[in-house]
Amino acid sequence: MEKLITEKFRTEPCKCCGQDRQLVNGAWLREKRLHAGYKLREVARRLKITPSYICDVELDRRLCTDAIRAFYEKMFTLAGTAIASDGETV
Repeated sequence: MEKLITEKFRTEPCKCCGQDRQLVNGAWLREKRLHAGYKLREVARRLKITPSYICDVELDRRLCTDAIRAFYEKMFTLAGTAIASDGETV
């Protein structure tokens, strides 16, 4: 059985100033997308961006924009898998 990703955010140092910053965890996004039953291409089509961009966000190679984060949060709610602040599904 796979270990579930419960951390919505990850922390890494800023490349400019070195201070820690909190970023959306791409693995968490991917896990929630799969749990909701959405394919990567479907999410990309709905957001009107390329599938490779979504893939890069989920692999933490690109930053998650507010629009992408908002879409994922809306998607989970509509799929009946609202996410509590502690990462548990409700």
